[in-house]
Amino acid sequence: MQIAWKFDKVTLKKMGISALLLMGGAVLDYLANNILVLVTGFGVPEGYRPLTISVCTWLVAAGREFVKGKQPQYAL
Repeated sequence: MQIAWKFDKVTLKKMGISALLLMGGAVLDYLANNILVLVTGFGVPEGYRPLTISVCTWLVAAGREFVKGKQPQYAL
């Protein structure tokens, strides 16, 4: 059970997962930008970096939720 105004185990676990998702998004953005630099000779402009980091973090979170779901009990 999560307790208000305390850093209990549930809160710390949620904070840790959040940090991992953010790091995953930053790493994905870094890799994507460097691949663009290697392939095309230019990367993502600095003004768009916050947006690309947000999108990459969302992609990591979406992938995590996609994998996390339960298997259906019936076959389609």
